[in-house]
Amino acid sequence: MSQGIIDANISSFGGGGIKSFTTNLRNSIFNVVPGHGVGPFNMFNPYFMAEAIYGDVGGVLLGPEADAGLILILAGENAGEFKSYYELAGGPGTEIGIGIERGRIDYTGDADKFKSSMIYGERKKAWLGAGEIIGASVSGSWGKTQGGYVISTSISAGLSICPFLISVRFNEGSLYPF
Repeated sequence: MSQGIIDANISSFGGGGIKSFTTNLRNSIFNVVPGHGVGPFNMFNPYFMAEAIYGDVGGVLLGPEADAGLILILAGENAGEFKSYYELAGGPGTEIGIGIERGRIDYTGDADKFKSSMIYGERKKAWLGAGEIIGASVSGSWGKTQGGYVISTSISAGLSICPFLISVRFNEGSLYPF
């Protein structure tokens, strides 16, 4: 498996600081940093039990999509590592836009056996958005991997042009190490 250009294992920083942070982020229902909640009413952790979290920037031209981003692995043998990626996909859609996306990745198999390499590969993605000029959307993607499926759920915001107030999209593509 090729390494990404921005990949880093920083688990040794600060006496295991990033490793402790990723363990806490994955396993805490309410507090990510002790005494500091996240999410609605400053208490719910949206990444509870996720195998990884990610953020990216990208664009869509009706259906085709291109993104690049970073993934922080929270579980398995690569916990505490950042992985870079890019994504290319094609399919039908109803908008042209650019935006930022953040989300979580879940694995249907044994979390202890999760590997960052399982994230890369083919996937299908469905999207529902709203807004004109400034828009927001939710999406979900899924792909078969070793021992199960990798499922991603995300939210995104950006600039878009769409002939309708509501945009829908479905595409198929792949994630690659960057």
